[in-house]
Order: sequence, then C-alpha cells, then structure tokens
Amino acid sequence: MFQLDRFLSGLKDYIAHLKLFSSNARAFLLGSLIIWIGASMFMLLLNLYFKELGFSESYIGTVLSRTALGSVLFAVPVGLILGRFTFRFVLTLSAVIIAVGYVVQVVTESSHTILVAAFVAGIGFTVFRSASAPFFMRHTTEKERTYLFSMNFAVSTFGALAGSLIGGYLPRLFSLVTDIGYEQHRYALVVASLIIVASSIPFLSIREETPDRKATSQFLKNLKGTNWKLIGKLSVPAFIIGTGAGLIIPFMNLYFKDLFDSSADTIGILFALLQCFMTAGTLMGPVLGRKMGLVRSVVASQIASIPFMLVLCFSRYFPVVVVSFLLRGALMNMNQPLSANFAMESVRKEEHAVTNSMLMLAWMGSWAISVQIGGVLIEHYSYVPSFLAAISLYVVASVLYYLFFKDAEAARLLRHQIEVKEV
Repeated sequence: MFQLDRFLSGLKDYIAHLKLFSSNARAFLLGSLIIWIGASMFMLLLNLYFKELGFSESYIGTVLSRTALGSVLFAVPVGLILGRFTFRFVLTLSAVIIAVGYVVQVVTESSHTILVAAFVAGIGFTVFRSASAPFFMRHTTEKERTYLFSMNFAVSTFGALAGSLIGGYLPRLFSLVTDIGYEQHRYALVVASLIIVASSIPFLSIREETPDRKATSQFLKNLKGTNWKLIGKLSVPAFIIGTGAGLIIPFMNLYFKDLFDSSADTIGILFALLQCFMTAGTLMGPVLGRKMGLVRSVVASQIASIPFMLVLCFSRYFPVVVVSFLLRGALMNMNQPLSANFAMESVRKEEHAVTNSMLMLAWMGSWAISVQIGGVLIEHYSYVPSFLAAISLYVVASVLYYLFFKDAEAARLLRHQIEVKEV
C-alpha cells in the first residue's frame, strides 16, 4: 500500500510538471512525434524497396552513406547559424528538407539522383536534431526542463515503434492496388514522406520573437582553451563503435529478408519490439551505472552484447536469432546515456556544446564510411564478415574506453563519496 501511495504521488508530481509545458513545447513534441513516425517508416522500408528494384547491397550502403555524410558535413554549420532564425522557421524547414530528400529517392530510379536526395535528407535531419536542445533551453524553465527532455525521448521512441508497425503493414495494404513488389514499397515510402511534411503544421504554430541576427555564436567563443586531448579520447571509442555499427546495423532489415525470407510486416514487428527493448535498456542504464560506475557499465554492456552478435552471425534458428537481436539492441542502448553522462561530467561546462558536436561527428563520420564498406562486404561475402568485423571493433573500442578512463572513473567516484559525506 505504501509503495502504491509513493507511485501515485510520483505520478501526480510527473503530471503536474507536464502541465507546465508551454504551447510551444507541446507543438514541438507533436511535430517530433510525426517526424519520427514518418522517418521510422521510411528507414524500415527503404532498403527493402531498393532490393525489390534490384539494387545491390553495395549501392544501398552508398545511399545510406550519403545520408550520414549530409549529417556530418552540415553539423557544425547548422550549429553556427541556428541562433539567427526562429525555431518555427528552422523546424518547418527541416521537415520540408527531409520530406523532399525522402520522396525524391522513391520517385526516381536514377542512381545519381537518389544519392543527391539521400544527402539532402541527411542535412534535413541534422537541422532538426541540432535545433532540439536549444529549443528546449529557450522555451522551458528549469523546473520542467528535465521532464521535457525525457518526454522528447519517449515521443521519439513511441514514434519509432509506431512507424515500424505502420511501415511494415503498408506494403501489404498497397498489395490491394498493385501486385508489383517495388510499387507497393514505393507507395508506402511516399506516404511516409507525406507524414513528415505534416509535422510542419504543429511547427508553424510555434510563437516566438525574432532573434538577433547579428548575434555571435557561443559555439565559436567556447573553442578557445578547449581540452582537445580529452575530447579526442572521448571521441576515439565513439568513432570505433560507430564504425562497427555502420558495418551491419543499417542492413538488419535486409538480414531478416535475405536469410529468413521475412516479410515487411514481420520485419516491422521485429523493429517495433526492438524499440521496446532499447527503451528498457536505456531505463536500466542508470541503475547499472550506480552499481558499477559509468565507465565499467559502458564497457560491460558493450562486451555483453558480443555473444548475441555471434548468434546473429552464425545461427539460422529464427527464434534464437530474434531474441539475440532484441537483447543486443537493449545492451548497446543501455550504454548511451551512461557514456553521454560521463562525457559531460568529464569536460568543463563551457566545453559541453563542443564535446557534444565532436561526439556526434565521430559517430556520424564513422557511420558514413563504414556503411558503404558494409554494403560491399554483404554483397560479396554475405553477413558473416561484417558481423565479425563489427565484433572486433566493439572489443577494441571497449578496451580503449576502459584504458582511457579507468582512473578518471575512480576519481569521479571519490569526488561523489566526498560530496555525499559533506551533505
């Protein structure tokens, strides 16, 4: 009874903080939900659509690489100019850019045009992601800000889950219109693009003052005196993990289609379940971090995912493969908030924006390179070499992360113990 009272009290407090959200914050969350639904539908089906058209895995890898490249090349420029425009304009523009990049990829069969469109879509997503955190800082008070960050994560997760389920079902729905496989996928992808355009409706309802266009970006001011050695040590493991992930993770929908002849709706259900497991992993991360420390928790969760990757690599028993697919996702997602927390604690407050940008560049930059290599490996040698290379890179990254920061973790725990005693 006491536990129930505590739960109800906590729920009441949570709802009270949600009620503090401004109309602008609610408009952002609605637009974000719509974008993630459309984007998840698109990402689920795009590889399958290209496969139906007869494109090779190496070309599919090139398309995915161009999307990541668009994100990498525009990450810093977008950050520098973001403060010069209203968020209403920036967020609406991002939705339009993403939708245009998406729809062009499916209304043309020109390989060169598809690559350009993928690059454009990557730029659009960089604009959207870069605008999120500054928007929260400007349109919240300290009292409800943490709740908005958490709610945004929940919205993106629910959007990804819903998009996977809807996207997996749509080709079957369009089979009532056409019996041609690639046309079924094409119509579904066009619907996904139109859904993203719809996110501009709530974004356009945001009301705010016009910013000072002469303002100088704080990002540039904070570059002076930055501890690049520390940021480099934080970025290297992220780059290696991103390289390993890029070799295989973007191709998991093709993995289930090629090796198990799974239909689009089955793959959609699997990816929806993955979102649930990844969310559970994210929620369990802080608990593990308190017990083991941030560094050891990051390393342990990464190493623990490797046996499940080996199962995915060698097993062809579908139930075991599905369980391994879900648990691997949960374990790797478990370390995301832990590594981000440790990175932010390791650098000065003035270096937070720079560090965050460098970590994003390390991840997306490695992804842009390795996803293309992964496509070539899968086309010529199937999935085993990509899995084995990814596993090797995960081990290297984990060892380096531990060697780089084991002493820093010990010092952090000592500081925490002192602070607790003082309180």
